Amino acid sequence: MHLRKQVSYSDSESASASKAITKSGLQHLAPPPPTPGAPCGESEQQFRSTVDWSESAAYGEHIWFETNVSGDFCYVGEQYCVARMLPKSAPRRKCAACKIVVHTPCIAQLEKINFRCKPSFRESGSRNVREPTFVRHHWVHRRRQDGKCRHCGKGFQQKFTFHSKEVVAISCSWCKQAYHSKVSCFTLQQIEEPCSLGVHAAVVIPPTWILRARRPQNTLKASKKKKRASFKRRSSKKGPEEGRWRPFIIRPTPSPLMKPLLVFVNPKSGGNQGAKIIQSFLWYLNPRQVFDLSQGGPREALEMYRKVHNLRILACGGDGTVGWILSTLDQLRLKPPPPVAILPLGTGNDLARTLNWGGVSALQNRVAREEREPVTTGNAQSQSPPTRVTQMSLCQRSFPM
Repeated sequence: MHLRKQVSYSDSESASASKAITKSGLQHLAPPPPTPGAPCGESEQQFRSTVDWSESAAYGEHIWFETNVSGDFCYVGEQYCVARMLPKSAPRRKCAACKIVVHTPCIAQLEKINFRCKPSFRESGSRNVREPTFVRHHWVHRRRQDGKCRHCGKGFQQKFTFHSKEVVAISCSWCKQAYHSKVSCFTLQQIEEPCSLGVHAAVVIPPTWILRARRPQNTLKASKKKKRASFKRRSSKKGPEEGRWRPFIIRPTPSPLMKPLLVFVNPKSGGNQGAKIIQSFLWYLNPRQVFDLSQGGPREALEMYRKVHNLRILACGGDGTVGWILSTLDQLRLKPPPPVAILPLGTGNDLARTLNWGGVSALQNRVAREEREPVTTGNAQSQSPPTRVTQMSLCQRSFPM
């Protein structure tokens, strides 16, 4: 991570810090072995702009979006930057989850400096899969940083020239805490400390809750016979969707303080506002709790998270998007039905207007201070309780868009 040049540590401390920061976002969640059947080419994964829910999902994978930012220096540094040798300026991409900026040709160089994005899940092959785990910080070097240092309380002096190479801060992609990149403010002991997930910890789904499952291998004849004999009993208890194998499973740790949030966004709503909102929530939350509805409906996500206690849902879009989510909730009959908030992005927004919510600026409350209105979904003969549509905290002050 080039701390030898960027942070005022001694030679021995620099080597230790470089290793520790590289480990901080990855190894505490059991780094995975090479995934069998994963594609050899990296071009598809390098330019991924959505979360990969397949069994070949890469661990610590970045979520790239095109950017026209010219003031940010390429994150891989001069030693590994290949774009500086090109005759023309190369396009840049920005990771929505950790906010690093690199030249498009330099994305492959991130493997050489061993820098991955904040991990959004853990492996089920870990020995401590049943034991409670915690999340460590995901430290990132910043050449530009807003706010003040958490240790000394002073602002970050930023260079006003383009392509500034000096690192002014080290910040965490989870809790957003930032420190000056000097030993008096940021020490080696802080690298391995557990992360609190920041001011939005109550709604953030920790990566320790999300496990990548291993595909079951039925090699023994006895196991096949046993499954055939018990198929009828299991099929009577579980529906066909609930019993289906999925690459990821959710194992929540219930807490009265937790109010996990699922965000569903229609990127085509509101004149491309949806696409910008997706990037915002990928930064503030776990990327695996933000769903792009242009990649598929809400049913798969709601089924996967249906056993999460105190679940909340945010629908970002127009009346069609909200109706789609409410209809799916009515079909799944979750007990208790989770409250649903609306972030109006459509052209009509009749439902939000009827409930007197207005647009984005009118969403002023926080998740813990919610106002609920029961809305009946489905047909008049439905036996399921009405879904609670609620005004929640996701305002510009809480999650700046």
